[in-house]
Amino acid sequence: MCVIPIYESRLVRKGRIRSPPSIKSSSELFSLVKSEFKDLDREHFCVLYLDSGLKPIGFKLESIGGGSQCVVDLRLLLKSALIANASSIALIHNHPSGELKPSREDQVLTDAVFKGCSSVGIKLIDHVIVCDFAYFSFADSGILKKEV
Repeated sequence: MCVIPIYESRLVRKGRIRSPPSIKSSSELFSLVKSEFKDLDREHFCVLYLDSGLKPIGFKLESIGGGSQCVVDLRLLLKSALIANASSIALIHNHPSGELKPSREDQVLTDAVFKGCSSVGIKLIDHVIVCDFAYFSFADSGILKKEV
């Protein structure tokens, strides 16, 4: 599973976006990626890579799990972000159950990614949990620390 430049992703090929907009809010992030998670019956964990102007530069499916969890390798996630030359990243995953509330595992993973990103100078801008018509944002809820 390699990093797909945003211009080659399904978002662009299907005409959903013409040129990637800067991501200024969790609602914009959700709008950009929600179609990628529609009708999935297993958890999918993805990373959106962004440049210094918060414009998407790549997208990667990091892990596919069972009905209730995904295993994410932090080292590989950070390696991909560095290779993509990302200034910032956003984590996105779905909850096929429809439950928007983050699990304890979601919180632990977010903290680990935040610390890992901080150690290499990458900003974690958000972790969004997607369900069919709604989302939960770690940044909006105050769970995600704002400083890198």
